[in-house]
Amino acid sequence: WWPGKWVEQFRLIFSLVDFRGEVRSLLGRTWYDSTIKMYKRKTNVPISYTTNGLLLANQKAREWMKHKHFEEHVLITEGEMDYATACQEVDTIVIGIRSGSIDVVRKLPWKSDMKAHIMTDWDEKGEKYAKQLAENVGRAIPMRADLHSLLGGE
Repeated sequence: WWPGKWVEQFRLIFSLVDFRGEVRSLLGRTWYDSTIKMYKRKTNVPISYTTNGLLLANQKAREWMKHKHFEEHVLITEGEMDYATACQEVDTIVIGIRSGSIDVVRKLPWKSDMKAHIMTDWDEKGEKYAKQLAENVGRAIPMRADLHSLLGGE
């Protein structure tokens, strides 16, 4: 299901989940510098798999989606690399969004007084995503943050 030639290029494989926390697809990601032009793309999925409406979600996030319990903090990152970094550095719910998965965030089990830490890039696209995410976190409190400061950076 993962062609041999992809193993060289797409060394990171992420599961993608629906809003219920169920694994629905896979996503391969390179870990090279995006300025290297020998690769035509930085992500790929197996034939007939999709990424639309699906999220990256760590184990704690999948449990929250399935059982709908209160969580004080939910981190929402933009893209695979920030998601992977956050998963390694914090012990809380981490969700990674992609352009086709922003609207599905509204279906997550948000509750009052939950804090949705929106950690998209500070570029034009990231600002657009942050605004859309803030509108989709239901009764939760949207908070703009960045991964660097969350991890103790200056």
